[in-house]
Amino acid sequence: MLMATAQAFLSAELRRLEPAQDPAVAVTALNRYLCERPLGGRFMSLWVGVLMPDGALTFVDAGHGHWAAVRMGGEVSGPGAALESGGIPLGSTRTPGTQRRTLTLGAGDRVLVYSDGIVEQRGKGGSSSGARVSTMRSVAKPRHSRTSSGSSGRCPCTARG
Repeated sequence: MLMATAQAFLSAELRRLEPAQDPAVAVTALNRYLCERPLGGRFMSLWVGVLMPDGALTFVDAGHGHWAAVRMGGEVSGPGAALESGGIPLGSTRTPGTQRRTLTLGAGDRVLVYSDGIVEQRGKGGSSSGARVSTMRSVAKPRHSRTSSGSSGRCPCTARG
């Protein structure tokens, strides 16, 4: 019930924003909403982004930490690449220090937001971080190819829940 309520609240808050307004405003409102309710010690992590037509991606990572920017050339950045964590989970404190970050995405760049189930997978020798790095390297491989006519083939963007 917590997730459904939070999702509905956040969706409504994001729709109220002006096109270039900071999504951290909506995330801060959600945190305030959660902190005003008896959650019984529960909290939630969240990653939310707003992508503009010019490739500017403004996002907030509130305790999720499982994302990576994958550039067309194969470079990977973000917590998924550096084994860092995100910000403070929502509902855990009234002042989470929610901050927005911005990336500029070019043609062929991707942002991956993934479940903690990925990082809980074990790699060779039982290392969880090895599986995480291995997964990021696998996903970072460029997905385009040149056809005989010289045009560049594209991999369609897919969102999975």
